[in-house]
Amino acid sequence: MTPHSFPKYTQTYTLDSLPGTHFLVLAQKAAQKLGWEKTYTNQTSFFAHVLSEDTIEYEVQITLEEDKAYLQSESVTNSNTIADRNKENILILIQTIEELQSAIQPEDLTQQASELPSTLPMEISEAYHETALPTDRGWLWAFVPVEGYFVTPILIILNIVIFIAMALAGVGIIEPDTDSLIQWGANFM
Repeated sequence: MTPHSFPKYTQTYTLDSLPGTHFLVLAQKAAQKLGWEKTYTNQTSFFAHVLSEDTIEYEVQITLEEDKAYLQSESVTNSNTIADRNKENILILIQTIEELQSAIQPEDLTQQASELPSTLPMEISEAYHETALPTDRGWLWAFVPVEGYFVTPILIILNIVIFIAMALAGVGIIEPDTDSLIQWGANFM
């Protein structure tokens, strides 16, 4: 996983009665069926590369939390990237998992799930922890500085605080006058 901000798509999938490790085994098999490369699976997560013309274009990861799976597809290059492709990656992965679920016996899934390693390979594990998927924290999560997303929330908060202070000081919210804006630093030189 690379620390960038290229387009990505995240979706929550409710596992219902399906054990999470069975879902990860199905994800591994679905990725193989879809021709995705370098897939890694352990007992709590899944990671794969989606190639286009032998170049890594997307990274797909799944993390488990209680009865939910968090699926994310993220573009890793900025060239010829179509944001909708991230959504397509997740939707085709889910569709393939559901197809495989009906074709594979639960006993086989249990056997294969018991063989999953407890950890990811070191190079994947380090990168994975740097960009772990956010859980359902709502829209306020955008205001919390975290590693790799530190400065933007602070700038957003500062702008909101200044806007509120200006409004409380009597500056017009919809149409502020020029003198008021200059007093608040709009033409700082």
